[in-house]
Amino acid sequence: VMVALGIAIIVGLIAGLATKSFIWAAVAGAVVVVFSSLYVSHVASKEKKKFDMQLPDTLNLLSTSLRAGYSVMQAIEAAAQEAPEPTRREFGRAMTEIRLGRPLIDALNDIAIRMESKDFEWAVIAIAIQREVGGNLAEVLQSTAETMMHRNRFRREVKALTAEGRISAWIMALMPVAVLVAIFMINPEYVEPLYTTTIGIVMSVVAVLT
Repeated sequence: VMVALGIAIIVGLIAGLATKSFIWAAVAGAVVVVFSSLYVSHVASKEKKKFDMQLPDTLNLLSTSLRAGYSVMQAIEAAAQEAPEPTRREFGRAMTEIRLGRPLIDALNDIAIRMESKDFEWAVIAIAIQREVGGNLAEVLQSTAETMMHRNRFRREVKALTAEGRISAWIMALMPVAVLVAIFMINPEYVEPLYTTTIGIVMSVVAVLT
């Protein structure tokens, strides 16, 4: 947040000095803040998707560890050591919290909340039930992992089948920007009111933000 605000202030000052306009300085700073927020959201979304894609393998690892005679705690520690990122990081954080006295289920549930993973939330519920009433947790986790693998495969198939429509949507969304750039290169005076008049600047800001 501090880096984004710092860059926004610097860019705003440069834009203000270049255009000698407070409005353009504010617009430049706002654009930097918006793009910084979008970038952070994009990175977070990629991490969450990666966690969900790794989840079937993680549950299989837990199931295999339990079948080998490990306790739930030992199985989670094995996942924290052997799983790829970001699963390793999240399970490592959970193990640290557990060692500091946090209840096991609460620490695991926090992973589901941080990663916004409904699938892992169900796995945590299964672990909680097993700890209270007993049962074959290894088998439950393995069947859950298989279900997730089938669903992930189906999701990828749907994504492939809808690729053409999504690409068309991107083209339609970018076309106005491309047309504006082309007009600016060919006839700059035609689009000059968009950045020299108050109403044009307001329209430009609203267009960028929406």
